[in-house]
Amino acid sequence: MPPEPEPSPTQLDPAAFEQTAAFDAVAPAAEPTATFNVISPSPDATATLDPVDPGALHEPADRTEPTPHIVPGLRPAQGDGERPSKAALALGGLRRPSNHVLGVALSLFIGVGVGIAIIALVLWPQLKDDDPGAPTDQTNASDNRPVTTIPPAFAGTWKGTVVNTNRNVSFPIQVTFETGGTTARAFYPREKCSGTLTLSKGTESSLNMALAIPKPCTNGTVRITRQPDGTLQYVWSRPGTPLGYAGKLSRN
Repeated sequence: MPPEPEPSPTQLDPAAFEQTAAFDAVAPAAEPTATFNVISPSPDATATLDPVDPGALHEPADRTEPTPHIVPGLRPAQGDGERPSKAALALGGLRRPSNHVLGVALSLFIGVGVGIAIIALVLWPQLKDDDPGAPTDQTNASDNRPVTTIPPAFAGTWKGTVVNTNRNVSFPIQVTFETGGTTARAFYPREKCSGTLTLSKGTESSLNMALAIPKPCTNGTVRITRQPDGTLQYVWSRPGTPLGYAGKLSRN
């Protein structure tokens, strides 16, 4: 039996086929969307899907932004393009002192302490020695106080030997003072001369007196001064001449 002939294209009825899907052509100027006709009871029902960026497929889904470093007491940066604050820069510029710097500071501290200790040890004995000096100054002040009568420190009889340096001779002398008086008695045993010493001026430690004595002794001016060892320095002189003699007297 011979095969049946295939119908020609002109014999196909377009109404016999059901419309299933329609595709819109992608044109450069068209919007980046795609339209698909979905089979549904209504031939006009379609679904619209947003396009997918191809570059987003290569990025990891769990990517998170890095956490910025936060300095206590400072506010975090507000944006990527914002410059750090001056306080943050200052804190960042602070450096912890090195061991060398700490060692130098410790050495200086120890050196200063040792120097202060040495100065204290050297000066303390001197300060202690200066304390007894205060009564001495007061004593000197009282010794220089003017007097009009013979002070008690001179009272009594004093004996000693005086030396005439010009003639290189020496002789004994005896002087007697009375407290509150203005005169004293001078006696030269070898020459057997006795004279009177009259107070002209003086202090608690020194007396200036005029000697009036008969011959063979000679009148003159006498200065009698108390010494630290408890003796009296007796100095005779004659105004206008190089004559003089002096010596120490001790109290009997």
